[in-house]
Amino acid sequence: MRRLRLLPVLAAGLFVAACSAQSTATVQTATLDVHVNVTGTSMDTTFTITVDGSHTYAVTTGQDASFQVSETTHTVTLGGVADNCTIQSANPQSIQIALGGTATLSFDVACTTNGAVVVTTSTTGQNQDDQYTLAFNTDYYTVPVGPQQTLTISLPVGTYSLALTDVAANCTVQGTNPVSLDLVQDSVATVSFQVACTAP
Repeated sequence: MRRLRLLPVLAAGLFVAACSAQSTATVQTATLDVHVNVTGTSMDTTFTITVDGSHTYAVTTGQDASFQVSETTHTVTLGGVADNCTIQSANPQSIQIALGGTATLSFDVACTTNGAVVVTTSTTGQNQDDQYTLAFNTDYYTVPVGPQQTLTISLPVGTYSLALTDVAANCTVQGTNPVSLDLVQDSVATVSFQVACTAP
């Protein structure tokens, strides 16, 4: 009778010990701190951090973002960068973190004030095309434009080649195409494309 009373107590003790060990193992993690340093003008203020290509978090300029991660090598990618800003550091970055340890990654971003280009299209003749494409630096940035339209487009400062493309076979762009643009901070460049169409 005494042995029968001891068996349930011993079994319960073993069960508690097993659960306690399992709980301790699951809470042990490592810490990843990510800092985004932004310089320049018209600075971007919000970004995204993606860890291992699957977990994405929002971060704010000047604030450290802290994540609890597992003990392994992690890949961190900075995204959500405005078109007038450039990531100066490696992206993505990889880092190995030990269990219970803390690792820090920094991303440097430089921003500039955008320039603008005002583009005007005019089309004459018969069987006019109904839409063209403005192509900056070939396929870096493309914008649809009508045969009679004026568009204002904001772009980061730099040198661009702007072409009017997707022109129908019976239409011809008059003058220089593509044209070269040098955009500086707060500048506005003006470009006009004249297209003449004939009956096919």
